[in-house]
Parts: sequence; C-alpha cells; structure tokens
Amino acid sequence: MEYLLKSVICLMVFLAIHRLLLQREVFYQFNRFYLLGAIIFSFLIPLNTIEKVVFVEKQAPVFVESLNFGENVIPTFENVSNQELVLTELPTELPWQILLWIVYGMVSIVFLIRFVKNIGVLYNQVNKNLKVTYRGQTLVLLSQKVIPYTFFHYIFVTKEEFENEEISDAVFEHELSHVNGKHSWDILFIELLMIPFWFHPGLYWAKQSIQLNHEFIADQSVLKKWPIHQYQQELLQFMAGNPSNSLVSNLNFSLTKKRLEMMKKQTKSTIRVIKLLVLLPVIALVIYGFSEKKSVEVAKDSGSESKSINNSEELDFHLNIGGGIKYEGKVYAISDLKDLLKDSDNHVLVNLSVDPGVPMGQLADFQTELRKLDVRKIKYLSNSSIWPRSNERINDLTEYLNDLQVYKERLATGVHYIQRSADEQKEILNEFLDLGGKYFRLPMDLQRKTQRPKHPYDPFIRLEKDGEVYFKKPGDLTAEEKATLPPPPPYDGMADETLLEAYNELFYSYELKRNEKQHFIFKSEIDQDQIQSLYDQVMNSYMSLDYLAKSKVTKPTLPAEPYVKITRNGVEMFKLPSELTPEERAANGC
Repeated sequence: MEYLLKSVICLMVFLAIHRLLLQREVFYQFNRFYLLGAIIFSFLIPLNTIEKVVFVEKQAPVFVESLNFGENVIPTFENVSNQELVLTELPTELPWQILLWIVYGMVSIVFLIRFVKNIGVLYNQVNKNLKVTYRGQTLVLLSQKVIPYTFFHYIFVTKEEFENEEISDAVFEHELSHVNGKHSWDILFIELLMIPFWFHPGLYWAKQSIQLNHEFIADQSVLKKWPIHQYQQELLQFMAGNPSNSLVSNLNFSLTKKRLEMMKKQTKSTIRVIKLLVLLPVIALVIYGFSEKKSVEVAKDSGSESKSINNSEELDFHLNIGGGIKYEGKVYAISDLKDLLKDSDNHVLVNLSVDPGVPMGQLADFQTELRKLDVRKIKYLSNSSIWPRSNERINDLTEYLNDLQVYKERLATGVHYIQRSADEQKEILNEFLDLGGKYFRLPMDLQRKTQRPKHPYDPFIRLEKDGEVYFKKPGDLTAEEKATLPPPPPYDGMADETLLEAYNELFYSYELKRNEKQHFIFKSEIDQDQIQSLYDQVMNSYMSLDYLAKSKVTKPTLPAEPYVKITRNGVEMFKLPSELTPEERAANGC
C-alpha cells in the first residue's frame, strides 16, 4: 500500500512538472518521451533504495542507567509497539482485505473486458469494411459518418467523404503523422496499465496529456506544409463530437482554445535551455524524495575520538560503610564528587569497590551523583569486597552486572550483530543465553533493580522467507511481513526459534559428553569438572527461555543422575536414592 501511494504521488508530481514547465513549449517529441518515462519511473523510483550513512558514536555500557531503583525496566525480545500492531491487524483487517481484493478483482475484470471489447470493435471494423490503399496508407472506409481517426497503420474515414474527395490533404497529413509516429503504441501502453491500476488517477491524467501531445505533434507536422488559418478552419468543421473508442488517435481530440493557440507558439532556444536546466535538479529531487531511504549505522571511530576512548582516564573510588568515599587515600563526602571529577571528561572510567555491608541506598546515591556528572563508565570490582561475601544474592547481582557490561561492550564494538559472521553470531547468542540464565536466577527484587539483557539483534526483527533468514526494523516491515509474525503470547515473552536452535545444539553437546564412555561418577576429576561446567551453560540457557520455549525443549539432566552426591565426614560420594539413609535423605531434600 505504501509503495502504491508513493507511485501515485510520484507520477502526479511528474505530470505537474510537465504542466508547469513543458506543456506550453514547442518541444513535443521530448514531451512524448518525458511523459512515457514519467509513467515507467513512477513505478520504479519507490523501489529504489538510497543508503544513508549515519555515523554513531561508540558508547560504553552504563550500569548507572540500568540500576535505576524504583523503576521496572522490562525489555522484550520484540518491539512492543510492533506486537500491538500485529494484535490489531490480524483479527480486524483480514476480512476487509478479502472483500477489497474481491472488489478490486471485479473492477479489473470490467476494465479488461472493456479493453478487449474496444480492440474487437476496431478489428471488426477493419474486417467488415472496405479497405483501400491511398498514398501508401491503408484507409478503412466506414459507412457511418465519423471524424477521421487512426489505430496503428489503419486510418478510419467516412466512405462517402472519401469518394466525394472531401478528405483534405491537411486532414490526411494529420492522421499520417499519427501512423508514422506509432502513437497507438503509447495509448495501448496506458490502457494496459489501467487494467490492474484502474484506481490510479495519475494514469488518467497521463493518458490525457499524452493524447494532447500527440495532437500537438500532428498539428506541427501539418503546419509545415499548409497555412495555419486554413488548417484551423478545417479542424473546426469537425466539432460535432469524438469517437467513443478510447484506443484511437482522434483528429478532434481536445480541440480547445489552448490547442489552437499552441499552433502559433514559438519557443526561443534560450527559454528552452533554461527550462531543461531547471528540469534536471527538479527531477533529481523527485527521485530522491520518493526513493526508499535506508539508514546504515557506522560506528564513528575517528582517530582523535578513538584515542580519547581507548585511553580513557581511570579513577579508583571506595565506598565506606560510614557513608564517605575514599579517593587517593583521603575520605570525601559524595557531594565532593563534582570537584574530584572537574578535570576529567565523560570518558573517565570509575573503578568502584565497596565495604561489606554498605546499604543499597548509599550505592544508589553515589550512582545518581555520577549520572549528574555524565560519567559513562563504571567498573564494579567484585574481587575487592564490593558486596558482603556472606550475602550470596548480592554476589550474584555483582557477577551478573559485570557479565552484562562485557556483553554490552561486545555488542557496541564493531559492526552490528546481524552483520557479523555466523560463527560470531552463534558465540554472541550463547553469551546472551548464559547471561539470561543468570538474570532469571536473581531474586525478583534484584531483577527489578537491574536490566534484563537485550537480544543481540535488537532493534531488528528476525524474519525467514524461502529458507533464508534476514533482519528488518519494525518500522520497515511490509504488511505481508507483519502478517507472518506470530501473535504475542499472553505475557511479555515469545519463543524464538533462534534461541531454541542454540539451546538444542548446546544441550546435545552436553548429552554427548555426559554419556561418553563410563558414567559421570566414574570419570576423572578433570572430566567431571568439564561436564559440570557444560551442564551449567546448558542450565543457564534453559533458564533464559520463557515458558513457551521451555515446553518445546528437554530440561538438562544432572551429570550424576540417577545418583545423588552426598558428603560424609568431609568425603564426597555418590549413592542411589534407594540407598540413602533417613539422615542422608533429609540432608539432601529427598
């Protein structure tokens, strides 16, 4: 629909340019090819894509923005507005689309029947009436009185007028110009287009302009041999009417004051050159304006900026449990941050460590102050007691935040995910699945205080056609592509075939390793560590899937299944559940 609208407006603009600049000037042959070209290019220009390079600055991931306490940041794998669009279009527009297609088809059939009928009428006249060769041309002599008209190499005239020699040389020369100029091909081209595009107003305007220009060409050909006043008087004798067939070139077509005035028109060569020079940039603007625009984002990596980012200044801060911040061996208040950072740019890297037991509110105040100072990079030092070691849930958050920073930095470096190699895409996707598992294992109160990892191909949507995968932004989707998107589930998650494929591949690698040779409990300690590490990756991937995706895959089995790992007197051992003592059952939750 958007393409057709652009095509209609594009042709109307071309025709308006013709009306304003060209129609009143005496270069009719140029106008003929301009009008035909306008029709053709109005259908081609909206298909043309102009790539616009947009330089974007590389920005390091900012944890300050993600740890926005009191806000629920819930990114989704798909664009929410696009999901809503699918929800509204599929159930409501489909019946109307079918109805509109039926109406469109019926009207197109009517126009096709009309076209075939007009062709049939003309050839019926050719076959049933007398044909004579006159001055090398084929004349069809009709019994009824008609205004002379032309169709391809046939000139139709009234038999009585021909026999009484009432067809003047000027009229014959006029129709001969239509024959030699092959004007019928232009009209036939327009009529064929009007069968499927009968709703296109520009085609009706273009047909009228082309036929009028044909008459200008024929008039100009006559005036080279006969006086203008004599020719005009002969034309006025045919004011009775026009033939009903829309496929012919008619002597009396649009015999208006404008056409009579154009016979006297002379265009100075200077004016002609000026108008043609003006026409070129105007046409270029039309082509640019109606072409499809595609922004290609390129990471801005100029020498000076890259140097500034890569060699960013690092500052070490430590949050004391009493409320102060330690910097270069001295203790300051949080309000002193502005003075401490006044000589640093926004590329400064803050290495942050925290005393065990520091409340989350104190950390939030520190982050808020950094946000005001436009500090873009923070590194949380988990190996320097940033969180209390006794608080496992906070340690999990610290690990997740550090991994999220690494993931964001990787996405922000180089080209976008969809432009990377298949191997690199697979590696990034596995990293995303692992990160998603860590996020979902966080307690709900900590999830609300941080940010869920975005899918690597965000903000694009993954589409598949004829077995080939491609990506597009939601705003660039066609109606057909939107219709192929599955409706969203009743919550903010959606099974993604890419995630399922990545998970299954990882799952089968784990199962292959787990079942290799002897059972897990009899393997060497090195092999057990490798299998346990692989199990953790698979479990992380499983935890990152939503409920719909989980229903389509197999949950990973514990490496030691069906054995249970127990510790007795500091020694680890494995037992079957049936062999456990009551005390061992209670200790292991069996």
